[in-house]
Amino acid sequence: MYIGMIILGIFLILIASGLMGRLLDSWEIRESSAFMVCLLILGGLFIAPINIADSVIVSIGGFIIPMIVFIWMLFRAKRYEIVRTIVAALVIGIVSGILAFNFPLDAEAALIETSLLIGIIAGGIAFLIGRTRRGAFISAGIGVLFTNIFIFLYMLIIGINIPILLGTGNQFTAMIIAVITAVFVAEVAGEVLEYAKEGKTDVRFLNIDDYVNKVE
Repeated sequence: MYIGMIILGIFLILIASGLMGRLLDSWEIRESSAFMVCLLILGGLFIAPINIADSVIVSIGGFIIPMIVFIWMLFRAKRYEIVRTIVAALVIGIVSGILAFNFPLDAEAALIETSLLIGIIAGGIAFLIGRTRRGAFISAGIGVLFTNIFIFLYMLIIGINIPILLGTGNQFTAMIIAVITAVFVAEVAGEVLEYAKEGKTDVRFLNIDDYVNKVE
C-alpha cells in the first residue's frame, strides 16, 4: 500500500503544479476537483477498513472513494463509451484474477511487475474496446478492484470459503499502477494513431515533418 500512497502523493504534486491540466481537461475534470479526490483517497487509507462479519473487508480510501469516482466518470461518458468500458472492465478483472493466481504478490518488486503487466494489458484492452483514454482509466481501475471478487467467486465454485478483500493492501497499489500504466498506453496509442491518420499530433517530437522543415 505504501508504494500506492507514494505514487498518489506524486500525482498530487503534478496536479498542483498544473502538469496534469491537459489530461484532466480532456476528461472534463477540474484540477481542484481531482486534487480534492486524491486527498480524500489518501485520507481514507488511514481509516480502518470496514469489516462486515469477517466476510467482506472494504477499504474506504482504497475501494469506496475510487469506485465512486470511476462510476461518476463512467456516467458522464457517452452511451457507447459506457458499454465498451464496462466490457473492458469485466475482461480486465478476469485477466487480473488469472494473473493474480499465476504471479506472486508478496514481494513489492513482484507486485510492481504484475501491476505494470496488468496496466499494459488493461490499456491495450481498454483502447481496443473503448478507443478512449478515459475508458482506459476507468476500466483499468474497476477491473483491478474487481479482481478479488472474481477470485472469491472462483474459490466459491471450487468449495473454498475466503473473505473478500476490496482495495486493501497490495490491491490498492496494483490499482494505482495499473490505471497510470493503462492511461499511458492508451495515450501513446492514441497519439500514434492520430499521427498516422492526420500526420499531426499534440506530442511535439512525433511531428517530424515540422522539425525537418525548420531545419531546412
